[in-house]
Amino acid sequence: MSEMLTRLLTFNSSSNNRVQYDNVEYETYRFCVKRRARGDNLKKQRMLYAFIPDYVLKSNKIQTSKYTILNFIPKILQYQFSKLANIYFFIIGLMQMIPSISISDGKPVMFLPFSVIMGVSAFKELLEDMKRHRQDRRENKGFVQRIDKQEVIQTQSQDIYPGHVIKIEKNQQIPADIVILKVSDENGICFVETMNLDGETNLKQKTSVKEVQELTIDDIEQNISVTYEAPNRYLYQFNGKIKYQDKFEVSLNNSNVLLKGSDLRNTEYVYGLVIYTGPETKVMMNSIEPSPKLSSLERQMNKLIIVLFLIQMLLCVFSAYLSYFMFKDSKDEMDYLYHHDSNQDSEINISITKFIFIKWGTWVLIFTNFIPISLLVTLELVKFYQGFQVQRDEKYYYNVSVQSSSLNEELGQINHIFSDKTGTLTQNKMEFKSICVEGINYGGSNQGTNPKISSISRISTFTNNLKKEKNVDFEDYNFQIQLQQNNQRVWDALYCLAICHNVIAELPDIDDQTKEITYNAASPDELALVSFAKFSGLTFKGAETIHNKEYYNVRNNIKHLDEVYEILQVFEFDSTRKRFTIITRSQKNEIEMFMKGADNIIESLLGEPDNWEREVLLKTKKVAHEYATQGLRTLYLAKRAINNDFYNQWEQQYNNAKKELVDREQKMEKIRLLIEKDLKLLGCTAIEDKLQDDVGPTIYQFRQSGIKFWVLTGDKKETAINISLSSKIIDQDTHLIDLDFNNEEDLRKSIEQYNQDLETQNCFGQKKKESVIIQGETFHFIEKNKELSSAFVKLCLKTETVIGCRFSPKQKQAVVQMVRQNTKYYPTLAIGDGANDVNMILQAHVGVGIKGVEGSQASRASDFSISEFKQLRYLLYDFGRECYRKNSELVLYNFYKNVLLVVPQWWYGLLYNMFSGVSFYDPWLYQLYNTFYTALPIVIYAIIDREHRQEDLIYSSDLYLPGMSYNHFNVKKYIMNLINGCFQSFILMYFTFATLENRNLNEESNSYSFYAVTGMVSYGLSVLVSNLKIFTFSYANTFYSIFFVFGSYAFYLITYYFFTEYNLKNDLYKSFSFMNSNLTIYFLTILVASICFLLDLLYQRLVDFYQSSIHEQNLVDNPPEKPTKQMSLILSTSQKQSVVKNSNYHYQQMLLQNSQNQIELQNLNQHFSQKF
Repeated sequence: MSEMLTRLLTFNSSSNNRVQYDNVEYETYRFCVKRRARGDNLKKQRMLYAFIPDYVLKSNKIQTSKYTILNFIPKILQYQFSKLANIYFFIIGLMQMIPSISISDGKPVMFLPFSVIMGVSAFKELLEDMKRHRQDRRENKGFVQRIDKQEVIQTQSQDIYPGHVIKIEKNQQIPADIVILKVSDENGICFVETMNLDGETNLKQKTSVKEVQELTIDDIEQNISVTYEAPNRYLYQFNGKIKYQDKFEVSLNNSNVLLKGSDLRNTEYVYGLVIYTGPETKVMMNSIEPSPKLSSLERQMNKLIIVLFLIQMLLCVFSAYLSYFMFKDSKDEMDYLYHHDSNQDSEINISITKFIFIKWGTWVLIFTNFIPISLLVTLELVKFYQGFQVQRDEKYYYNVSVQSSSLNEELGQINHIFSDKTGTLTQNKMEFKSICVEGINYGGSNQGTNPKISSISRISTFTNNLKKEKNVDFEDYNFQIQLQQNNQRVWDALYCLAICHNVIAELPDIDDQTKEITYNAASPDELALVSFAKFSGLTFKGAETIHNKEYYNVRNNIKHLDEVYEILQVFEFDSTRKRFTIITRSQKNEIEMFMKGADNIIESLLGEPDNWEREVLLKTKKVAHEYATQGLRTLYLAKRAINNDFYNQWEQQYNNAKKELVDREQKMEKIRLLIEKDLKLLGCTAIEDKLQDDVGPTIYQFRQSGIKFWVLTGDKKETAINISLSSKIIDQDTHLIDLDFNNEEDLRKSIEQYNQDLETQNCFGQKKKESVIIQGETFHFIEKNKELSSAFVKLCLKTETVIGCRFSPKQKQAVVQMVRQNTKYYPTLAIGDGANDVNMILQAHVGVGIKGVEGSQASRASDFSISEFKQLRYLLYDFGRECYRKNSELVLYNFYKNVLLVVPQWWYGLLYNMFSGVSFYDPWLYQLYNTFYTALPIVIYAIIDREHRQEDLIYSSDLYLPGMSYNHFNVKKYIMNLINGCFQSFILMYFTFATLENRNLNEESNSYSFYAVTGMVSYGLSVLVSNLKIFTFSYANTFYSIFFVFGSYAFYLITYYFFTEYNLKNDLYKSFSFMNSNLTIYFLTILVASICFLLDLLYQRLVDFYQSSIHEQNLVDNPPEKPTKQMSLILSTSQKQSVVKNSNYHYQQMLLQNSQNQIELQNLNQHFSQKF
């Protein structure tokens, strides 16, 4: 037995585990993580030995499914009864079983529709979970090559544990998180594609530890241990140490780890030690579903359901009290009701408390359907199909993905849009345009300028050798002359571009002379910079590893030299550092550090300049400012020569920091700052990122609708302003409120003064175009002060747009959070395309991700995913606007139809039976009202109805306003809807009972009480009237809508026929035949249905007229701009006519505002023409 295993085994009879080693099974004490790491250590680190699996830890089994055969019923019941509505209807069913209060002879008839609703919801859950089961099974049953005594054993993925050593071959997917032990490449380099993790398709280089790479499998099997951090969700961070006996101990980082879900590329095989499995892998820890979002419609609906429930309870108590006092006052007239034995309690003789409680319970059961049981399920199904519909529309919604259909209608109410710039408004396809060295600008406006030199032929010969490069739009003879004349600063800048990066070069085959080197870059900026270096004559030919040292090969095509640089250190770019640093050793044994990054960061790291350097810095800043005003992305370049002795001392400190397991990154960054200083400025580059198609018209239309547009970017202020102008975020005549302050007090005074000035302007009607511009450094003061943040949001609400520059990802998230906290419920939308936009997207009410060059993390985290920014207009103005309108009507209709069903019984109690609590509906048919007789027509309406043509909605600003103003669903409309339902319910009850009351309705020898038949006549009218109402607010009355409206009523008649004609025990036996032959009932049905339909039609016209009046008044108060010449120029050919036509329409409306009567008449005619 090896010394290592002997050291591990500690026998204990009370707590043991079994491991297999060298084909022998040992009974061992649980020496794994939970015993080795005590206290807080357990949360910080773990320890494993190669080839000894730790069975105490989780296996690699993936379980994303929720249910099994055994737990499906209890779990689904637990899930269903977590909803208050389901608990309410279940209690109602139980109450129906209490004889003293039951209106259904003690039968729990509520369980019939309740079980249907529960069944539909459970079936939906089951289908979704079966899909997850299939995915889990495919993942868990896949085979993995596990290594045991140098033998390859095919093992199912679910049977892999931490400590196993596995072999991954080319193009295979990594089944668990592993530390690389050995690679087929002798230098320990492998490449992976992380498309499944972050959406990026570029290859990433990973390496094994050079000391371990040199070991054999036998050596690894006997003596390797790994200490590493506990599971976490950080994809790009890993801290650990790998130890081989007492010979070496080397730190591990993210470059030594392959994550589950990534694919091995361009590498024959990799041996790896499994460290995280199953739910503890980083990809699984990042797959936690975000908390569900509710739309404003659903939030309001839930509140109103609670209000309705309280109203219901009050009505029940009120009815119970009235019943008691009415019965008490009429006691002498109703002796026939109380023929019980004198020893027994009668309703009159029992206590008032018991009497009222019984009557209250009875009225609760009568009012059961006051709260629509099918509303939630109906709304959920409708939203799901609406999302399905939009994804099938290839004309406007190509590559659109609806990932959260619960927010469909929220898109129709957006008040604030928060947008990233790069890749969201722009194409993220970078082209190198200009470079500034020694304060001199090359490229840009200098392109094509002929130099004043005597030898033109020499330049022509040189330029003819230059090949056109993708991602480069540069031509400047002066720059080429500087290279020919060996200007050292120019060459240093070019070497910085050719070396300071992590681009992967893919060399063509030796036999293929037609192909050139291609670059695989993590970002388009990197690709443009390296491509420019190649274009200028300095070609990066790729990296290679020799004796575990990495080298960059560079070809100087001008001097015809092949150069090799040893890469000593690479400090990656991130949103906090805002710079990329690389330290190299040349063939002359000279150590140099190259750096590129944001201007303000590089400037802070420059050494003390002399007069010439100071002058160069000022000129460079001036040129960089010119770049930014042209909307170009700028990047500073810098360099430092490092003494060998200093570097050796620094490297020792850095290596010590890399061995730390606790706070390693912070300690490493502290050491990095010791060397990242005293730099010399080399120059500044400019890269163009063109706007996407139709960004200008789209943002212009958002502004016309009154939507506040916030652009939040990491660019400098001048660049942000220029992009804002070109994308129509601001206009040439927009006044910029620049909040650029270095202290909190000055910032506070400025915000207060601007707030006062804008309020004064509004009071005197001097409204101007205003936009706030703020930098990340200034916003730092705001986000820390609640009072200041409130004043800042108040200022922003008074302006059209807000421009945020130099913003970090955390600040983007903070802005959205701040607006949500300091305003009323104004729905917000955040849109971005990169991983740095994810937090902002999750923070907003609605998150939209663009599938872009930067990967698909934003797209995956979003509620809606699109391929281009212009599709956001389609989502808001067409899809969102119509979903909000239709779903609002669906919710209001569900409340209305239940009032129409329930309240006639209350009117009957008030006028006829002293609130005795007797229902005149058949209890079984009563429960089918919501689920069978009135469910489908409103669903069809919500799916197929359309108020305007798609093109009219997309290119019209004012048609979006009703959603922003909550016009389609608000408390006022909700109350009016209930009043309308109550009034119609009175008509329904009164006309029915006044017509048929106390009549002996004879058919042959059968005799029916007016009470039973009359009640079902009223019920049938409720079904008919509620279905006909859909025609009053529907704009697209198609064959399907007509079919389902009248088909639902026909289905009621059919079920009523079978229920009464063949049920001998039913009080309504044979009543259908009688009702079918009674002309009075036919006349009554037509009369009442017509009256209610006309009332609904009139009510709907009044509502439409009222809303249109408000809308026209808004146009008067805030008239839209007449399209300018500049605006016309930026419109695409396909959209120009529609937008200009719509804008001209607004302008004509302004001319008609002198006569309010003409406007009202015009709108009234317009609404009637749309309906008829």
